[in-house]
Amino acid sequence: MNKDRERGKALERQVAASLGGRRRRNGEGTGFDDCVALDGSELDVSVECKAPSALQLRGSWIEQARRNASGRPWLLVQRPLSSKTTYVTCEFPFLLQLLSEAGYVSGTPEDETLDGSSTAVPAEPGAASPPGALGPRASL
Repeated sequence: MNKDRERGKALERQVAASLGGRRRRNGEGTGFDDCVALDGSELDVSVECKAPSALQLRGSWIEQARRNASGRPWLLVQRPLSSKTTYVTCEFPFLLQLLSEAGYVSGTPEDETLDGSSTAVPAEPGAASPPGALGPRASL
């Protein structure tokens, strides 16, 4: 098997383990998610992993992640060749929901307006946040 495919499988295993699941084997089940629960069922979030030679964002990857999700939130996870950083792409309302639930912002994804702006206001960092996690504080 070629090295690119092996890197992709390794990323799928790492991401799945981080989410409390495992890598889905080819042809297993009826879904197309790269990561599934330990029992093979779908996770609450759909995950599509990519291990490209360079960091990139392809529309076809996003469409694949959306299609595989079947209405669930989706994540496009990638780690480029020779990178120690793993990057995640998701829809902004889902990110806002996660940040709101973690206490980093007040407001919910429903606060987003049709023009893409948001009424969400940054909250104070939570107890687990390192100093400066939300950037410099604006002086009034």
